[in-house]
Amino acid sequence: MKLAANITLLFQDQPLEDRPLFAAEAGFEGVEMQFPYAIPPVTWAQRLQEARLPLVLMNLPAGDLMEGGLGLACQQDRQSAFYQAVDPALEYIHALQPKVVNLLAGRYQAEQDPQDCLAQLEENLHWVLERLPAGTLLTCEPLNSFDQPRYLLATYAQWRQLAERVQHPAFRYQLDLYHAARMGENLTDLITLAQQDLGHIQFADVPGRGQPGTGQLDFVPLWKQLQAQGYSGWVSAEYLPQGDQHLAWQADFFNTCRD
Repeated sequence: MKLAANITLLFQDQPLEDRPLFAAEAGFEGVEMQFPYAIPPVTWAQRLQEARLPLVLMNLPAGDLMEGGLGLACQQDRQSAFYQAVDPALEYIHALQPKVVNLLAGRYQAEQDPQDCLAQLEENLHWVLERLPAGTLLTCEPLNSFDQPRYLLATYAQWRQLAERVQHPAFRYQLDLYHAARMGENLTDLITLAQQDLGHIQFADVPGRGQPGTGQLDFVPLWKQLQAQGYSGWVSAEYLPQGDQHLAWQADFFNTCRD
């Protein structure tokens, strides 16, 4: 397994475009970011090259989702807006060559049938898959329904239902240990059940979404389990740093994953 830093949440005291260098200095082997679009792809390419780190993951544009709106991907009346948002994002994908591209499913309204939204999401996933460079994985990340009410995909079971409809080898499961734990999923069982679907993993402690050691989760057995199952992808720190020593958990990670 390889360790990445989510530079949207980490190193927030530094300008966003400078954070790959800080991630490299802190010992990370790659970076991911939620939404890179405020900075031109040529600038990102230069900063990643300077840091000698790959871009592991980026999100496709999600409209108003992060401000509590419905997002773009699962709403039929927003399909044109979805196309218009994703088209320029493809320039970033071709320039920066992320290993994984994540599509945020979006939210349904109380009066909507979630199955209708799922059908729209499926259609948009196929549209994106047809346009991604060869070798790029596309994920949908379940988000917990406490932080994101009426989010369309909140559990692995819901993701699995979608995957059975999409039926594409480049469509994978993005497991965020924080979100799964918030939904009450047994992480040990989940890692076993989903091992063939895993495309990317993120982590933060529960319930406060801080770094490992600030909450209830014991990460070392989970990292050992992933190693034993042969997971060779990226594991990314996507937490809200708490305190000056928020990188102290790295020693446990590297001791576990380099044995």
